[in-house]
Amino acid sequence: MTIKALRLLPPLAFARFGSAPTPQTNYDIEVDHTSLGFRKIRSGRTLIVAKEGKLTIRDPALQRAEPNEIFRDGPHIRQVAPFFELFAIMEEDQDKLVPVTLDLLKKCNLGFSNVQWKVHVENRKVFRRTGDRKDKVIAATPWFGDHAQQWLTGTCDNCLGSINFGYVQFVEPDLTDQVSSHARLRFTPAPGKIYGPIRGKPDAPQDDEPHVIPIYQGTTWPGFDQAKPGNRKVSRGKKESEGDETWPRETLPPSLYANTNKSPAAPWLNHDRAISRGYLDDACDGFIYVKIDALKGPDGKPLQTKARICVGPPAFVPDSRFVRTLSDDLDQVVNGPNADDLDVAEARERALDIVRRSSETVRFMNVAVMNGNSIDGRPAEEFDTMPAEEAFTTERPVRPVMAPASADTAAILGLHQHIFAAVSCGAAPWFLRLLRRPDEIGDLTDQGRRKMPALMSGADSFYLALTYRQIATIEKAAEGDMFDQVTPLLACSATFGPADGEPNFEPAVEPGGKPGMFEPVAERSADGESFEPPVNTTDPPGMFEPMIELPGDRETFEPSIEPTDRPGMFEPPTEQSKHSTLRGAFAPQPDGPAELPRGRQSGHVATRDGDRELLPWA
Repeated sequence: MTIKALRLLPPLAFARFGSAPTPQTNYDIEVDHTSLGFRKIRSGRTLIVAKEGKLTIRDPALQRAEPNEIFRDGPHIRQVAPFFELFAIMEEDQDKLVPVTLDLLKKCNLGFSNVQWKVHVENRKVFRRTGDRKDKVIAATPWFGDHAQQWLTGTCDNCLGSINFGYVQFVEPDLTDQVSSHARLRFTPAPGKIYGPIRGKPDAPQDDEPHVIPIYQGTTWPGFDQAKPGNRKVSRGKKESEGDETWPRETLPPSLYANTNKSPAAPWLNHDRAISRGYLDDACDGFIYVKIDALKGPDGKPLQTKARICVGPPAFVPDSRFVRTLSDDLDQVVNGPNADDLDVAEARERALDIVRRSSETVRFMNVAVMNGNSIDGRPAEEFDTMPAEEAFTTERPVRPVMAPASADTAAILGLHQHIFAAVSCGAAPWFLRLLRRPDEIGDLTDQGRRKMPALMSGADSFYLALTYRQIATIEKAAEGDMFDQVTPLLACSATFGPADGEPNFEPAVEPGGKPGMFEPVAERSADGESFEPPVNTTDPPGMFEPMIELPGDRETFEPSIEPTDRPGMFEPPTEQSKHSTLRGAFAPQPDGPAELPRGRQSGHVATRDGDRELLPWA
């Protein structure tokens, strides 16, 4: 057997700050595919690494059961410490990745002593602003093959001391099974501390914040003003940046570093000025390298590969996902902007995931604030929102995106529920025209600002848009017959009985052009009175609500509706009422009484949870 190449998986991983003594354990996310409810967090199988590098595997039954215990140890947040696992491409089958285990190495006349690792990480946040190379914080290890913790001690020419970036460890394989025998390295990040300037230095903001560790002794970063980029430097500035004549152009909004403005500290409320306090943190990103010296590539050098590591803050909503993430952009990079590689069923499943993530994003937003409303006496321009940012960028008055009275989180979540129900039932996504395309992010008309996803900013400070591939996926889900992926079901069957002594009206419906679609027809009652039930078109298209209005005081109805196994769909009850049946589609409220059509009605509805009282509708 011959190893032709090496690979590290994942090729990109994210670690997250935490000061707890032990890292976060694995967990699984359970999704209720019939609704937009909260995802459930379940303990998962976890690799436990001892200080000396010994590996054990803990089953879910022995894990922490409470979600809060998974993510916290008392007041301390548990860090996310990812693993990087080594795989090989074999000469015998170059289309397959094979785990590098002791058994594989023995077959190649090698051992774990031949596997060597190296890590190089940096924090360039300050350097990116100042352009001063002395502001780079760098940590690196030599090549190592033992199983001790290798600490990443960051050093910087403008810092009096070092910054801890965490540590890495080559996990000692356990030969009891293939999982334990796999060659892997673990990256454990820093606790998330804040460092600042040495107090008392001239030109530095005088800061008595007790949680800031005084370490920075340079003169460029404390007091840095975003007005500097592009301006010529004085001799001291030229010397500190190795002779550059002007300050580099900033590429980030000034609000992304701590400034000395009084509260509210937003730069746009302070004449677009933001003077730095000179803070920096212990985040970093860089590369994990691994090589096997005994194996040579075509160039005669040892076989080697690498992966990237990035460190960020904790995820405080681990049961939710944002509507657009880095994985969506990487998916577009790898597979292109179209969705031609997806069939309709897979596209529909992905479209539902996009709707779910959009709902989850809205769920932890204050929609009224993000809309640009004035809240509790505070004007809209005092909040960090898209309407405020747009107003200061374009020098226009602040304009709410939607009518302030309609900017309600519950109402927006209800809209997402309707969209989810429509796509779940196989209906063509009717909301495509409402999606903001990437080439429409600068459309500041009222119509353009209200497109989805609304109220959020992209990395370019314009309104957020889905990727081309996400939009193409939703378009793909619209292909095919409405019910080509599901068993045709009767949308619903509800029985309406008039009050005692009143004539029996017999409204009827006839099948429309597609299965599950119905059209109203006129019927006559027993006494010959003509009756034609009006039908109201709903949103999304393809759903409709019957509306019964009887003259006088005939207001009592007893609808009976039974849910089906698909969200938002209903089937006739097993026992039909003696009264006639009106078929249509009803929009049930997820956690409240069933919603009947407009009109004056009351009664009860049969659901999975038993009878629910119907609210009278005016």
